[in-house]
Formats: sequence, structure tokens, C-alpha cells
Amino acid sequence: MSEKDNYILNDPMTPPTEELISEILGEKYAWLKQIFDHVSQKNSQTEGQWKYYNDVKQWLFRMMKKKDTIFWMALLPGNARITFYFPGSAEHLITSSNLPDKIIDMYLSTMNKKFHPISLTLDQIDNISIICELADLKMK
Repeated sequence: MSEKDNYILNDPMTPPTEELISEILGEKYAWLKQIFDHVSQKNSQTEGQWKYYNDVKQWLFRMMKKKDTIFWMALLPGNARITFYFPGSAEHLITSSNLPDKIIDMYLSTMNKKFHPISLTLDQIDNISIICELADLKMK
């Protein structure tokens, strides 16, 4: 079974609610709120939106600054996957940042693509600071 098969918000008739998200994430819901609070404190022009996407058959959350996407999020049982897409022109920004080497390597390993995905899950509390730093880089 692939990770995509584990995404759980796949009913187009049941949009995610705060209560449902909190139930799915449990204690990690507070971690997610920390990320959302960080993004909104850094830039008041940010907003998030849930939408059902037929191509992937699931609800995805999109955090935006005006019309620019900061990150995408999908929920898994007890977890969330947050993905950032950086252009190739962000190489210097990423490599000169304070991000851990594993994150920089994740970006560099996709140099053959137009956009470079960096995905993290909320499986470790340390990922909160990494996600917040990636969000800061996307908002520059």
C-alpha cells in the first residue's frame, strides 16, 4: 500500500472541519496550530483553504500568500504531510539557509525537475521549526 492510499480525507461530500482535523491529529493538532500561527504572524496576507481535488481523490489544504502557494498539506491517520515546492532559482536561498543537511539534500536531489518538492510530516516535534523556516523562505 502506498502512502497516498493512507490519506484519509477522500470523501468529496465531507469537507474537513476543525473538529475533524483535531480528532485525526490528536496532540499533533497543537503542532499544526503552531505552524499556522507562525505563518500568519510573519505575514498577515496569508490564508488557508481546503479543497477537494478530483485528480488525487482527496481534500488538500493550501496555505497561500495572496495567490502564491506557500505549502500544501494532506492528512494521514494521526499525521499530516506538508509539502513545499521551490523553483530552481531558489537554490542559493535553500543552500545558504540554516536548514538541516537532509532538507537541503532533498531539494538538491530533484534538480532535474522544474519545481523541487520538500515534504515533511508531523511525526517529530523538530519538524515544526523546519516547516516554519521553509515557510519563511517561501514568503520571501
